[in-house]
Amino acid sequence: MPHATVTRPAARPTASASVSAAAPRETAIAAEEGPANHVSDFTIATAAAEAIRAAPGVVNISPGVPALVATYGAGKRVAGIVVRHLTPDQLALEAHVVLSEAYCHEMSAAAATDSARHGTEGGSVLGDIADRIREAAHGGLRDTISSPLARVDVYIDDLR
Repeated sequence: MPHATVTRPAARPTASASVSAAAPRETAIAAEEGPANHVSDFTIATAAAEAIRAAPGVVNISPGVPALVATYGAGKRVAGIVVRHLTPDQLALEAHVVLSEAYCHEMSAAAATDSARHGTEGGSVLGDIADRIREAAHGGLRDTISSPLARVDVYIDDLR
């Protein structure tokens, strides 16, 4: 199996059905890499970026701090998302995000209210937001890859 692909069941929609219209050229490259049941890292990173951008509190994907992190393919790149192959059939994702400062304050205030109400210590607000981002990434890739991601490492690079 080539390094830049992951197996996808044949019954799933084609890569072009799960990727925006801006990526048909990339889909052709993925088809050249192997049989029709393989998906390129670029396609995986694109789907993950779309799902993560839609997660609550995420303003945008960060290109990385201090160095650029990206997944490359078809003369393009998806900055801020890195697809890692732990084994030939097991993937991990690295996602760099910029969060809404206002959303973080709202979540912090809600956590403080809940802890005061229940007499418990508050949890990690940024940890909770990172968990939601992980859930978004898993959900966004459910129809793109055959097995779930082994892990999603979330890096909060900035607040705006």
